[in-house]
Amino acid sequence: MNLIKLLLLSLFIFSSVIHAQDVITKKNGTIEKGKIVEIGVDVIKYKKMSNLSGPTYSIPKNSVNYVTYSNGTKEYFNKGSDRITNIQLQLEGNLLVAQYDITGNKPLDNVRLSVNTTGGEKINATQILGDVGHVEAGKMKKIVWDIESDGYDLQGKELSVKVLGDEAAGSTTPVNTGSTQYNCYNVLHTDELVFYGIDLTQAKMIGVEEFPKGQEIKNKYFKAWNQLMVDEKGKYDVRDFYRAKKAPYDISIVNERNNTVDDMTLVSNVTNTVTEADVRRVVSQYNTFRSGIGLVFIVEHFKKFQRDNFASIWVTFFDIKTKDVIFARKLKGKPGGFGLRNHWAGAVLEVMIQSEKNLRKWKKECEESLRSDL
Repeated sequence: MNLIKLLLLSLFIFSSVIHAQDVITKKNGTIEKGKIVEIGVDVIKYKKMSNLSGPTYSIPKNSVNYVTYSNGTKEYFNKGSDRITNIQLQLEGNLLVAQYDITGNKPLDNVRLSVNTTGGEKINATQILGDVGHVEAGKMKKIVWDIESDGYDLQGKELSVKVLGDEAAGSTTPVNTGSTQYNCYNVLHTDELVFYGIDLTQAKMIGVEEFPKGQEIKNKYFKAWNQLMVDEKGKYDVRDFYRAKKAPYDISIVNERNNTVDDMTLVSNVTNTVTEADVRRVVSQYNTFRSGIGLVFIVEHFKKFQRDNFASIWVTFFDIKTKDVIFARKLKGKPGGFGLRNHWAGAVLEVMIQSEKNLRKWKKECEESLRSDL
């Protein structure tokens, strides 16, 4: 009786081992049985069933058709004619957007997003919306992954992203989360930016009776206003007002450009207008070899005329490398302080204070805008 029990127990254990194995089916029709250890970006690693404590073997993923796991589910990798095509990825703030096409006429089941780091680390992307699960064939399908809601901080990591579905597999598409393709979300949430100072190339001093001659303003105050930002950095603290951990100052570009202003037309009683298109044109002419996010104050006018007494300034964030303006808002600042330099520097300080007050609202507007575009 004990012998029979022992044999039955051995058969049970043997049966459990057989059913617990994973099966790798290659494109040439051959199979490998074992226990899958890791599915990386380029290879599948496994232990042979006959020697689970032995060496780890690797198979190139491009030679594998599909894997049948021990629980019966299948994952396809390189079907002969992939039906998921034209995968395009874009980072929109904390959202990863994957757009793709499904060829043919039949729908696909179990469409999902597969994310790994290029080092092979599996990312468990669960906060997914869009065209997942059972998806009809067609173009311009879209999956949105909320990275932040899943608790990941992937800044600076390079990811390998796939759109998968039963009976088909899309190609792997890399995305670098440290990309220099900025949008308003990562600009307004940045930890580091470069402050380029006060650009006065578009500015007018409105109030002929209140301002000195244009030549004096240009020669005496243009550089003085910018130098004050540097000399009194503790007061005009870009890091504090814009929530950055690091913010070096570089006023050399605006100083050089401000020197080109025509002082004969600088002072006037006619109010000028600087549009956002003007702002983009100004920034596009900056000559810098840096990269990252830049911040510059582009002055529309300092106005002390009739009952008006304020500065109008474009607070402008831009991609330093591409010179693209990412986010710009025009704010007014009330001047204050003794002497012309301090008086209008006080207006710049007021604009920085207004920026800090508006920062949360700007971030919310940006997030809503990005979501509405999805």
